[in-house]
Amino acid sequence: MNVSVGRWLIGLAVAVALLASSETVMAQQGGQQQEQGPRIRALMVAGGCCHDYPVQGAILMKAVQRTLPVDWTYAYLGGTNGQHIPAFYENPDWYVGYDIVVHNECFTPPYASLPEGYLENIARATKAGIPAIVIHCAMHSFRDSPTDEWRDVQGLRSVRHGTPFNIPVRIAQPDHPVMQGIPSDWVTPVDELYAIDWVREGTVVLATAVERADGSEYPLIWAHENQGARVFGTTLGHGMATWEDPVFQQLLAQGFRWAVGR
Repeated sequence: MNVSVGRWLIGLAVAVALLASSETVMAQQGGQQQEQGPRIRALMVAGGCCHDYPVQGAILMKAVQRTLPVDWTYAYLGGTNGQHIPAFYENPDWYVGYDIVVHNECFTPPYASLPEGYLENIARATKAGIPAIVIHCAMHSFRDSPTDEWRDVQGLRSVRHGTPFNIPVRIAQPDHPVMQGIPSDWVTPVDELYAIDWVREGTVVLATAVERADGSEYPLIWAHENQGARVFGTTLGHGMATWEDPVFQQLLAQGFRWAVGR
């Protein structure tokens, strides 16, 4: 199958899954209606190794779509072995026309293989004022880069994680809009806790967790502004059990709402 056709079909499958389940979602929410207001043009970028990106994408779309009017574009960039370098980001205008970008991807090719200006192109979106969400392995994408262009967008640096376990979440900012209503005793399904090497100045850590192997405490959920663009991030999201967790879905939806200022 032609690669571009394959990517289109995967994107179509996500859209069909979203539409097919819309009535079920509304029933589960007791008829909760979307708020009035301008429709949000959202781009979800996904692909790389290790995860079921189309299914994750559908879950996130449905979680957000319960209360916000969103027109989604799903860009699946392929590369299941992780070493893929998506040509998508070689276009300096890849983000133009969108109100928010969701990064759910895992690309770890050698930095020396990247075209000149590649990471700078990724960072152009937030520098242009486009809000972003960064999820799980997005933090490990291009992790051997000596530059911090992409890390400045994310708000921190991570290059490794420990053995998966049920993570007790320590909420640091319960009054932040992203965290309101998130249970103080939330323990995640089995997931990966990313080790965080440093946190960018201005990043607000919303929740942390302790690595059971050595007792180190790391940021788990955070928010910051990069060049005036709001960025919400979490290192959670490795296994499908996490994505199916209603609390995680609530977190993603509230992170999306905060990022777009709604």
